[in-house]
Amino acid sequence: MRALILSVLFLSLPLLHAELIQVIQLARHGARTPNSFEFMANQYQETEGQLTVLGLTQQYHLGQEMRKRYIEDTAFLSEEFNSSEVLIKSSWKNRTISSAYAFANGLYPQEDGTIHENIFAEDFPVENILPLKKRVNKVEKDDIRSIRLDEEWAKSVVEIIQEDGDLYFHAQKDGNCPPAEKITKELKKSRESRDIEDFLSLALYPQLAASINGPLGYTRVQPEDLNMKKAKSVLDNYRCNTFHGKDHPEIDDLTLKLLIKTRYMYAYKLMLLDDMVKSVASTKLFKEFLDLTSNARDRVENTPKFVFYSAHDTNMEILFSIFLLESIIAKDDHYNIIPFASVFSVEVHRETENVDGEVKENHYVRILFNDEPQFIKWCMGYQCSLSQFHKILEHYIVPSLEEFCSIGKPIKQAVKPEEAACVIES
Repeated sequence: MRALILSVLFLSLPLLHAELIQVIQLARHGARTPNSFEFMANQYQETEGQLTVLGLTQQYHLGQEMRKRYIEDTAFLSEEFNSSEVLIKSSWKNRTISSAYAFANGLYPQEDGTIHENIFAEDFPVENILPLKKRVNKVEKDDIRSIRLDEEWAKSVVEIIQEDGDLYFHAQKDGNCPPAEKITKELKKSRESRDIEDFLSLALYPQLAASINGPLGYTRVQPEDLNMKKAKSVLDNYRCNTFHGKDHPEIDDLTLKLLIKTRYMYAYKLMLLDDMVKSVASTKLFKEFLDLTSNARDRVENTPKFVFYSAHDTNMEILFSIFLLESIIAKDDHYNIIPFASVFSVEVHRETENVDGEVKENHYVRILFNDEPQFIKWCMGYQCSLSQFHKILEHYIVPSLEEFCSIGKPIKQAVKPEEAACVIES
């Protein structure tokens, strides 16, 4: 009798079925050369801030990892590239464009293309090729020695956001939105900022200068020449050079910890302290997130199931500062020292419930960083209803962003055809 009652109760419970319907990823580019501070001359074949062949290899294998997850293991995506299923966008920087091309070739390998030999392969620990925590695609040493990339094919499938007026990935800098930049400049001149600089001039800069000058045998940097931004550049050089196995400043553990904390203060306490700056920096992406996830929910035809943005660590920091608790960001360095080829993922799930023969649908979102589920502060949990997720996005979207960002910009004068200079070929 008890078994019969339990079976009746079980049959009367609503039947739940959940499925993944969309994945949106924003990834940091692969390993690059140092961006501004040069420890030693001619350490790399590439120029300043450019993707190295190691970074190219990382992004190719990131694409291979996603191929294994979403094509080979689950058939979430089609075997062949389909522009109605997959959308790939990149910032205008060369390092993100090359990363996007490599990722696309890893996701959908091509028969043609150029072989790129990885000169770093021999000494590089293969287990560090990607920072993802739950990799399913096994990578062997021989797999990172060389990769084949069809750049011409990749150009046809990757959309590049143009540099002029880039409000996607560089909205808060490069003169793209003067009102936002003015706020940031004022924060840099604040009393709090000056107090931090005074502290670092005693606690960090002398030791950091010694870490640089000591191995070189001559004075390369004076303590009084350093500030938070320049210290951040030294850390960038240290990270790039250690990742590539190059000579680097000999920074002791205590100085390194303070240097990492300095970068955190610069990124989160100055550059991203103001909500308006965060809104300006996220509006374009959030509008797309809103449209993409709404269309996925509503089963709009040709809505991409997989969206990939090739971007920068600064773009990830914006997302962290909006969605995650500040205490979590401050406690864990991997939100501040973001590894190359890191991935911020938004998963959209559809949950179908059958109640007395009536089908009801619910949609929810999960956020992951390098495969680890993230606690979403606005939802007080590790998943968020799609409707609540949309409210978060809408809160940070600046209406008429282009108009707002035009304040303070010089007016571009249109050139009349008859006034245009002529070039006469001989």
